[in-house]
Amino acid sequence: MLRPMPARFWEFAEGLLANVRLADVLDVLIVSSIAYGTVRWFRQSRSRLVMSGLATLVLLYFAARLLEMHLTLALFQAGITVAAVTLVVIFQDEIKRGFERVALASRFRTTGATRNSDTLADTIAAATAHFAKNRTGALVVFRGREPLERHLTGGVRLDGRVSESLLYSIFDTNSPGHDGALIIEDGVASLFAVHLPLSVEIKGGERFGTRHTAALGLSERCDALVIVVSEERGVMSVAQNGKLTEVSSSLELAQIIRAFSQKVSPDFDAAGVRRWFSHNLGLKLVSVAVALAAWLVTLGYRSETAVRTVSVPIVFSDVPNGWVIKNVNPLEVRLSLSGPQRKLEGLGDSLAVSVKPGKLAPGTLRTTLTGQDVSLPPGVQVRDIQPSSVQFTAERSVTTDVSVEADTRGPPAPGYALRSVTMQPQGVRLVLPESQRAKVRRVATEPIDLTSFRTSATVRVPVLLPTGAALAPGEPEVVSVRIEVAARR
Repeated sequence: MLRPMPARFWEFAEGLLANVRLADVLDVLIVSSIAYGTVRWFRQSRSRLVMSGLATLVLLYFAARLLEMHLTLALFQAGITVAAVTLVVIFQDEIKRGFERVALASRFRTTGATRNSDTLADTIAAATAHFAKNRTGALVVFRGREPLERHLTGGVRLDGRVSESLLYSIFDTNSPGHDGALIIEDGVASLFAVHLPLSVEIKGGERFGTRHTAALGLSERCDALVIVVSEERGVMSVAQNGKLTEVSSSLELAQIIRAFSQKVSPDFDAAGVRRWFSHNLGLKLVSVAVALAAWLVTLGYRSETAVRTVSVPIVFSDVPNGWVIKNVNPLEVRLSLSGPQRKLEGLGDSLAVSVKPGKLAPGTLRTTLTGQDVSLPPGVQVRDIQPSSVQFTAERSVTTDVSVEADTRGPPAPGYALRSVTMQPQGVRLVLPESQRAKVRRVATEPIDLTSFRTSATVRVPVLLPTGAALAPGEPEVVSVRIEVAARR
């Protein structure tokens, strides 16, 4: 009998939430940001139709993955290299611009330009209205977040404070640089008499002069705001994102400049944060939905049951007091595991078969290995263990005192002689099989090379234990060795 749809939905939702990690949340947020930036980027792009076709192909690919349309997936895999090269050729300018935006995203721009944006906006608007009234052509560029240098040619360095008198002198018809553009960066007039790239998107029925064509050309290539005044008609216009819009008054122009300055260098107060979240809210929600849908498709793929075989060691735990385990054969086994792909990929090197021997008796024993001996994440199961059993020898243990000897190698440095070697402590307590009690009277340290000793020194070295032996609780694993050397006479 089929379960009701709400019950199946909540069961799916609970399973989904159980698998969500912090990395998955960051994954969705990053993809959402990329999708949002890409759509905004190409919304006014000259390659809108190509981008629409690309989006359709992406949706088709995810649908093929979700519905397991193997022929369609094979076609995508065969053409992915050709498609990548084609996209690079078509979007080479946009790709270059995208890398510039990524680089700029990691840099924090100061808000020096926005602090004086009101005065700057009023100054530019008043001068522009004067130019329009007197039918004086003008071209003013406000730099956005993206660099302008690669789009500009010519120009004279100015780096001066913007004022109405400065603007009047630059765009005076008797000035040799009045036909060029004035560049404003961070509230400063940096260059004038600059030549801008001409637009390549003007349709045949539209009639624009050189200034308007240049204003559109720069706005198509970067996020700058360009103000242009028509010498023939005395009309003020602004070009942004490849669109040219007429401005009716200096008040409206000042508002446009202020909004642009706030967008380029926003004030991150509470109101600014709210504006950021509310701006293009619908597009942001759609971007999150697209990223979430892609994540669900990918999760479904990675949640498919897969099989993985790994080699893991055998370890003994909860060995009863007074017993030791030795002669373990084999030392490791091969596990065949099944479960979601993403969980199998996350299994680390800490995986092991933990054997609890239970009640022991002297001699050679064998125990069967089961999936219960392996600690696995939920959803992962043991399909097979090879070999399926382990053989070992159980023997009663004893605790005994043994001496520690320093294993010194070679003579001291030339011209020096070894005087004495002392240990601290001089012995340790070992837990070892009863059969080895008479054989083990002493243990050695790791080798100590004396050839570099020119002065007396104390070194700390580990104790080497015989096979099957272990240090009693509380005994040191490292001992101090005092090496006394002296110069030969």
